[in-house]
Amino acid sequence: MLILNAAMKSIGLKAGLTEARMEIQDLIEDYGLQTKRLERVNDLNKELCQQVRYADKLLEIKGIGIITVAGFIAEVGDITRFDSTKELQKLAGLELVADSSGKQNGKTKISKRGRKRLRYLLFEQRYWWWERMKNSKKSTDIIPPGKRIH
Repeated sequence: MLILNAAMKSIGLKAGLTEARMEIQDLIEDYGLQTKRLERVNDLNKELCQQVRYADKLLEIKGIGIITVAGFIAEVGDITRFDSTKELQKLAGLELVADSSGKQNGKTKISKRGRKRLRYLLFEQRYWWWERMKNSKKSTDIIPPGKRIH
């Protein structure tokens, strides 16, 4: 409603005001409907994640929310099928490979041969954590004094 009130008082064209007001009202109503839809989808995500036996353990990780857990479960499936973290890294395409040709030894890089959505999800969480730690006054809780965040 704040947008509608601001639009009523703004300077602009006088022609087509009725149609413009109707368009703004439609956009506001659509925004309300989409917000309610998003809430229903999030509630369904929570409900479905509660059915997975290890989802509660993932939610205990600081900074990990229900959307991340739902995406992780959707990409990985049953995490207990992996014998080691290396297998999970390979699934995500985060395994390290040498970038070399003939006599030239290049840098080591990630393979990117796995599931790109899972890799994106993990990088997104890492970025969130990184930004939070850079801006946190209590970063010494996680990073010992004398160590740097690059």
